[in-house]
Amino acid sequence: MYKHGYTQFYEVWWVYMLVTSVCYVYFFAVNHWTLEAGMVDFMTIGENNWGTLQVTNSSNFANHSLLWNTLAGGLNFQIEHHLFPGYIHT
Repeated sequence: MYKHGYTQFYEVWWVYMLVTSVCYVYFFAVNHWTLEAGMVDFMTIGENNWGTLQVTNSSNFANHSLLWNTLAGGLNFQIEHHLFPGYIHT
C-alpha cells in the first residue's frame, strides 16, 4: 500500500473482497439451501433440542474429497461445524 499507493491497494482489495464473498455465498448455499437441509424453526423442535436443530438445518457435501475439504477449509463438514464450532475439520 505504501509502495504503490492507496488507489492500487483499493482495487486489489475490492477484487479480493468480491472473490471471497462469492466463494462464501456458494459454500453457505450448498450447506444450507438444499433439499437435505430443511428449514426447521426453533419453536417447532423445542428449547432442549439445540443439536437436533443444528443437524436438521445443515448438510455436508463432498465428505471424501480432499480437494473440496481444502478449498472449503473444512466447511464441507457443515453439520460437525455447527455442533462443534471450535473444532478444526481439516
